[in-house]
Amino acid sequence: PDFFYKSDVNKTVIGWTSTKKKLFVSNCIESTITMKKKYPEITHQYCECALQKIMDSMTYEEYFSTLDKTKEEQTKIVVPILRDCLNDFSRKIDSTKSLGIE
Repeated sequence: PDFFYKSDVNKTVIGWTSTKKKLFVSNCIESTITMKKKYPEITHQYCECALQKIMDSMTYEEYFSTLDKTKEEQTKIVVPILRDCLNDFSRKIDSTKSLGIE
């Protein structure tokens, strides 16, 4: 399946199962605090984008290991990966605000 990543021969490949993907998106949405209430659809789109970018950039194991790092270290690793998603999220929110659809 496309959600598994190749790993070293001696390692077990766990991969991004559908359950792990759903959990990632759910946790992402919950972490947005007020944005999930004000912009639920845009927030969901952002989290789906974030998941795709993370899956394209690292294995599940690599992602999971970043969670053990400090917030500062996590930010240095993850923000560059999510830059396009973050920019799109901001653009969509700004567009919604300018149309008065808050």
